[in-house]
Amino acid sequence: MKPNPLVIALPVLLAVFLSSSEHVSSQTEDLDRIAPLIKDLRTAVSGKKSWDLAPVERVVQSLIRNDQFMAAGWWVDAAMEAVQKKKLPRPAKRSLFALRKDLLAKWRKKSPKALSLSQKLARHAESAVKKKNFKEGRRVAWLAARHLALFPNLSAERTLARARKKLEKSKLDLDMNQKMLPKHKEKTAELAAISTRTIRGELDNCIETYGRFGHAALYEILWKEITTVEKGKRARSLVKRLREKALAVQKPDALKLWVVGLASVEVRMAGSKAGSQTGADSEDPRDWKPMDLPVYPGDTVFLRVKAEDRKVSGMLEVLCIHATFRDKPLLESNIFATEATDEDSLGDLTEVEVGEKTSDSDLEKVGSKGAGGTKFGIRFSTETSESIRTVIYPLDPDIDAWFKKQGVSPIFIRAGFDQPNYVIQVPEPAPKW
Repeated sequence: MKPNPLVIALPVLLAVFLSSSEHVSSQTEDLDRIAPLIKDLRTAVSGKKSWDLAPVERVVQSLIRNDQFMAAGWWVDAAMEAVQKKKLPRPAKRSLFALRKDLLAKWRKKSPKALSLSQKLARHAESAVKKKNFKEGRRVAWLAARHLALFPNLSAERTLARARKKLEKSKLDLDMNQKMLPKHKEKTAELAAISTRTIRGELDNCIETYGRFGHAALYEILWKEITTVEKGKRARSLVKRLREKALAVQKPDALKLWVVGLASVEVRMAGSKAGSQTGADSEDPRDWKPMDLPVYPGDTVFLRVKAEDRKVSGMLEVLCIHATFRDKPLLESNIFATEATDEDSLGDLTEVEVGEKTSDSDLEKVGSKGAGGTKFGIRFSTETSESIRTVIYPLDPDIDAWFKKQGVSPIFIRAGFDQPNYVIQVPEPAPKW
């Protein structure tokens, strides 16, 4: 009687399964042990705690052991920046260089194509600059830096640094070697397509890794990576997931927002209601209370406007918006009109019709002093094919005085009954690419 192959193989398969289970369990325990250290290091990144090299080394070594190469690279880069800012002593660079060398050697075995692509992009940037195609060189340098943000390569970083140094020295943004330009552009398109596919394939993993092992400085990098390689619903879905992870990694900034006018406004963020402002029942600006909205760079704040069938003295059909982010006032370039009724259906955004302050004489010309002896108003001019139509809405003098006292620079926009809803775009992240 022949032995059953399954009976023979079963003990071997069982041993492999148990070994694999023990390995996974060991990995989980190892990574769980560094969770408190990562929490402390996040505080150091935010500037609320001093840096210490020992926990950085322990975290990076554990991440490398468990094939979390991207996260390990993030922490090495964060510590390197701490050295540059003199938050870690200069001798720490030696240990960090050793960690990075070990990291890249092991990472290269797992993802050779992704890491080598960083070098190809950097070399192509240097080649374009050397041939005096500076505009193309700048574009490729940006692509190389974008790729390096996720897939570091020491040699590529040095090559890119040389190319950028020449670009800074030339200060030209022209392609001067027209003979070589078609070849440069063809090579750029080829490498850009591969880089985009590679980054797209890593975005889901990046978001999960950021939520578990990342730090605050990475939000802006990942947001920019997502929005440069993805569009539409896919981009919004990834940004939403990134934002959800961010709540456990870093505190949001505060967007101070107040909206005053005859219209009631519902404020929505990340798919849910974040607050509301009713029509201006009071003409006293001291009764206008701002909303503090927790936001991250690049967030979209949706204002759903419900015009009410009433007119309030001093704010006739005008919506007054003021918002500050990181202690700086947002400008009209951050406010857009939209016909969408919610965030998910946002399409093209259009510039808002912004009013300008008028003098007392302007009000007299249109024959309206307003209620309570108004001293100034807001002028809106709409240019058509036939003429320029000017409408001036009078405002109460107390409002003007309050603005000056608070140091507020409000933006006045048309908010009639047939006007669309509005979007406030929190300034986008600007990573150093």
